[in-house]
Amino acid sequence: MLLSIGRIFTAADSDDVHLAVHHISRTRPQSTLLGIGWGFGANMLAKYLGEDSAATPVMAAVCISNPFNLEEMSRYLARTRDGELDRAFTKGLVDILAANKVYPFPTSVVLMTLT
Repeated sequence: MLLSIGRIFTAADSDDVHLAVHHISRTRPQSTLLGIGWGFGANMLAKYLGEDSAATPVMAAVCISNPFNLEEMSRYLARTRDGELDRAFTKGLVDILAANKVYPFPTSVVLMTLT
């Protein structure tokens, strides 16, 4: 996957939601917008709605399984199934960065959790 901007995913960022919502609103002004977010997407949607509540064209929204505390969620993923999900997410990010030659990565990655 090639990056189209100079940054990668973070669940603490609502810029992509803002851009998508306002693009749809401009290009399809007759549409009624409803937001549904699950997991990290719920976090991004809730953050967007909190930041842009007065100007959003979103009429209703549902946030399901929102990890409100991203730091605690990160610790949970590191503990769950012996860190399997944490390693899978990290590998995905490493693969994206390597495909974009953002940083010269080693052939193996050592994960560590900071507390």
